[in-house]
Amino acid sequence: MIYLTNDLFSFEKERELNDFHNLVMLLMHHKELNREEARKTVLELHQRALHEFNDLGNTLNENDPRLKIFQQLEYQVAGAVAWSLEDTTRYYSIEKKVNIK
Repeated sequence: MIYLTNDLFSFEKERELNDFHNLVMLLMHHKELNREEARKTVLELHQRALHEFNDLGNTLNENDPRLKIFQQLEYQVAGAVAWSLEDTTRYYSIEKKVNIK
């Protein structure tokens, strides 16, 4: 899920840099999708992964030794999103970074 979120957040910046290490850009190129179709596809992949992750979590009870690992993964996913949205300018476009400084 983290890499899918990263590719959604970093798309504009990576597009400006012609960095094709981004699933949105790869779908646009290889599947000949427009930007919105590619973003929607990545978002749908993320939603499916999130539902599967939550479904797995719902099968764990408090005595299951995997519960602690699952909870740590939940924190990691939430932390990655919070960092992306609040603590970094990593995903800003070049133009937006210049205007911030």
